[in-house]
Amino acid sequence: MVTRELKLVMEQQFSSEVQEEARRDVPEEIVVEILLRLPVKSLLRFKCVSKLWFSEISSAQFAKAHLNVSTSLLSNCRLLYSVLPLPYVLPLPYICSLDDQITPIPLDRNFNNWGCCNGWICCSTEPTKPRLWNPSTKKVRYIGRSGVYDEWSETVYGFGYDELTDDYKVVEIIEPRYSCSISIFSVRRKWWKRLSESPKSVGKYCYLVNGALHWEAYPKHNWKRSNLPSSILSINLSTEAYQELDFPQPEHQLSHELIATRIGVLKDCLCVCFYSSFNRVQVWMMKEYGMKESWYKFASIPHMLVRGRQFVPPIWLFENGEILLIHGYKLMTYNPSEGNFKRCFRSADAEWWKCNIIDQYSRDSRHKLFKRPECYVQSLIDLP
Repeated sequence: MVTRELKLVMEQQFSSEVQEEARRDVPEEIVVEILLRLPVKSLLRFKCVSKLWFSEISSAQFAKAHLNVSTSLLSNCRLLYSVLPLPYVLPLPYICSLDDQITPIPLDRNFNNWGCCNGWICCSTEPTKPRLWNPSTKKVRYIGRSGVYDEWSETVYGFGYDELTDDYKVVEIIEPRYSCSISIFSVRRKWWKRLSESPKSVGKYCYLVNGALHWEAYPKHNWKRSNLPSSILSINLSTEAYQELDFPQPEHQLSHELIATRIGVLKDCLCVCFYSSFNRVQVWMMKEYGMKESWYKFASIPHMLVRGRQFVPPIWLFENGEILLIHGYKLMTYNPSEGNFKRCFRSADAEWWKCNIIDQYSRDSRHKLFKRPECYVQSLIDLP
């Protein structure tokens, strides 16, 4: 008579043999193609399936191939949407039908997001202590101080990838009272290097396009007095050289109503947003990088609400042409062809967040209403 325990062991052994036989019947190339389309969370679990899978998923070649596939899959893209009191991670494919699928991140309220590249986010909670963080793998790389510090200065960072040297680099810009110190950190070499003085002052956030970091540029020591930058300043991560790019010319009527200009990135293209005093926004995109003649007006957004002077550029451009943006205090999409807005949060909690945010903002004006929203791709990429 077969005992219950022995029967269970026999069933498990038979099941494992069937699974092993099934794995042998599936070509290895097909298995790899399937794995490349899975989210990082699943892949980290599947490392436990076998030594072969552990070795395959842990390899640098697999991580690069997975990144190449993930950049074309919306299902592997996430939005880091940071509002008081906590940042949140939202899946982009379902952003307009979210209910309770939002993941809060237990980060310091002084959390600053300086940009992302290949799944890694450059962030900080203190002015001179940037770190690199992969939200998908939970890995963190701490970066030492550059050695340049002035407690009365403004410190901003930029982050990107140098394809020429296969290196990730962090740019630090510190603007004391009478100069502008710029340093660049090589993740591979683990050292800081001082660059020549910047010809312009820069805004707070930068954007990575075509291997270069881009900031809104202002006349030196005068940038805090206006929301109207004079040009775009870029730093090429390979050559470490500066370049100034001119803004497109807004339409005549809008130019007389202009109250702010912001840069951003849509579909890997540099974009510029012109904000008018009558809640109108024009979005321009640079079709060919570095060519002033390639600027073209992509969309005009009427009735665009801007609260607390939070001029946040569009966040994402979907395949159907809808634009993800901040409208008032809400995260919404705008359809240029239909001319309508669609709210992203539909749960009752969204109203609570809105009221909570406004209340905290009115009590403590030192904390900005919105931190920089960031779309990143889930990645297994490890840093050198």
